[in-house]
Amino acid sequence: MPDILTMFGKRKPAPKPPSPPEEGRMHDGYLPLRKIVPIKPLLWACAWHLGEARRRSNRNRAAHRDRGRSLNQQGDTLGAFGELFAFFSALKHKRTDIVSHMRRHLYHPGGGAQTADTVDIPGIDIKTFGCEAHKSRIATNAQSHRHLKGKLDFYYFVLAPLWGREAIVSDLVPWQDVSDWEEYPLGTYDDPSYNIGLDAFRQLYCPGASLFGMRANCYGPADISTHKGKARQLLFSQIPTLR
Repeated sequence: MPDILTMFGKRKPAPKPPSPPEEGRMHDGYLPLRKIVPIKPLLWACAWHLGEARRRSNRNRAAHRDRGRSLNQQGDTLGAFGELFAFFSALKHKRTDIVSHMRRHLYHPGGGAQTADTVDIPGIDIKTFGCEAHKSRIATNAQSHRHLKGKLDFYYFVLAPLWGREAIVSDLVPWQDVSDWEEYPLGTYDDPSYNIGLDAFRQLYCPGASLFGMRANCYGPADISTHKGKARQLLFSQIPTLR
């Protein structure tokens, strides 16, 4: 098993700062927290395969959510990236309970509708932020967030540009903290979301991390394509529902 990680509505008051944890600590020994981590191209190749499988199987994607093939593929790749980062981290640290849970939920042939409101890790949901330069806020769908009440203790955010050589991983963000973010529709979907400014988020949950250098430090298409064959075999061996 290769090691692929070196691895607009009513506004609410800003969340209170959490107690600062030890810099660079781990969650239960397997999730790195509050730090910048290097990313290998094999992980992105795996994310591309899983994202593409999800995109093709997601026949129930709502029409108002369909952004066209290119943007759908980008979003699905980014979403898969954060989850696979956690999956392979748990696998590396021999957390068989986490690995077993994630294997059951990483992919469903019937599409994304079957995985809606499913917690990625028991008690933790993983969110990926793509770090596009025009985005200044981090958002979480309000309806999904409320549905996860009682199932979810924390969110875990992975911030990385598409094909980035590095990623920023946040501290664990309590479910209640997100409930205290500003709630209003963001973007073109007109769905309410809980929102926090990117700078405020970084100060609270990953201080000292900068996105500017990361955006300019990405792999090229050839770097990813070279690993797609190996990534496909690796995913088939780890996620039975993909076979």
